[in-house]
Amino acid sequence: MQIVPSQRTATYAGAWSALGAVPWDQWISHQKGGHDVLTTNLISLSVFVVFLIVPGFLFVIGANTGVYSRFWFLDPEQRAAYWVISKRIFCWLAGAAVFGAIWSLTLWVLLRA
Repeated sequence: MQIVPSQRTATYAGAWSALGAVPWDQWISHQKGGHDVLTTNLISLSVFVVFLIVPGFLFVIGANTGVYSRFWFLDPEQRAAYWVISKRIFCWLAGAAVFGAIWSLTLWVLLRA
C-alpha cells in the first residue's frame, strides 16, 4: 500500500503526535526518581520514534520525496516541491498545536477531578 502524504495526513499526524506526547509529558513530569536514567531514555526514545519520526516521515514528508540540490532555491521545480512539503509541515505543527491544547485541557480536567 502506497502512502501518499497530503495536508490532511499531515494534520492527522500532528494529532497523533500530540496524542502521544501530551500524556508522555504528563507522565514524565510526575516521575520522581521512580526509574533509572536508561529506562527513562529508552521510553523517551520510543515515544519520539513512534509519535514524531515515523509519522513525520510517512505522512508529512513522504517516502517518495526526491533529494534536493544544494541550491534548490534557484530551481523553480525544486522550489515548488519544497513549498508543498513546507505547507505539510505547517499543517503537522498546527494539527499538533490545536489537538495538543485540546487534549492537554481534557486530561487536566479529567485528572483534576
